[in-house]
Amino acid sequence: MKTPEPGWRVRAVIGAMLILTGGFAGAAQAQNFDYTAQLRGTSRVQGAVVASGITWQCSGAQCRTRGPWPIPGLGACKALAAKVGAVTSYGHPGAGLAPKMIEQCNVGVAGSLTAAPGASVMKPAVVPMRPVVPVTTPALDSARLRTRISLFDNLQRERDQAGKTAQAALPPAIGALATQRPGTAGLRLRTPQRVVASRGDDCDDREATAHPDAAEICDNRDNNCDGRVDEGQTLRFYLDADGDGHGDPGRIVDACPADQRSYADSGQWLVLTGNDCNDANPDQWHDCP
Repeated sequence: MKTPEPGWRVRAVIGAMLILTGGFAGAAQAQNFDYTAQLRGTSRVQGAVVASGITWQCSGAQCRTRGPWPIPGLGACKALAAKVGAVTSYGHPGAGLAPKMIEQCNVGVAGSLTAAPGASVMKPAVVPMRPVVPVTTPALDSARLRTRISLFDNLQRERDQAGKTAQAALPPAIGALATQRPGTAGLRLRTPQRVVASRGDDCDDREATAHPDAAEICDNRDNNCDGRVDEGQTLRFYLDADGDGHGDPGRIVDACPADQRSYADSGQWLVLTGNDCNDANPDQWHDCP
């Protein structure tokens, strides 16, 4: 039997390492994130911008890059803002910097509303506004339209007949005054006008956007009159008490996106990432002792 060459073990180990290295590289590529930085104005530099070792592509008032960073970094945001201008949002679809972190990102940047340490800047008041939600109503088909016209015609005839009946019931003297008084020729008594619907299943007749045919939207109302509010429309948020963009995994809030403003006004935030191990310290969200 022939003895194997001494080098075969080394070659086998190297081959296994190459396979593992290729697998790790593929996994790393699969974890890349698409980052977007929205600017307050047009970027000072258009095209490729290198900031803190990261290459961005800037066009108009937006800069984009791609990389393996699951958590947006404040340092990278500061480096980019120093080159292209003040940033209004920074992150990828799964995570973004909180408003407080955006303020820190823009400290000392020309055109920013955030002042450098020791300086004072007047900030415009922010007035919360209710988001405008388009209301969809079903179109009337020809059959339903004919039905409503027929109902209206019947109502008109009923009012006319009621007027004639009331006129006939008046005493002769009053009836003569009502029909023979100058300027009243041809006039007749009428009942108050009303709108009659063919259905009686409206859950809130004071709100025109709430009816059984309406689409349910996330606005803290029962739009489609099924007895439930915002069913299937809320998102799962995590409460972020220190404003670092990372929420407490133990404090879950199911809410509408519009509710983020009211929480922010109260000094807390709703975020989509729940991985903060110390929600009382904005500088520590992982590796807690």
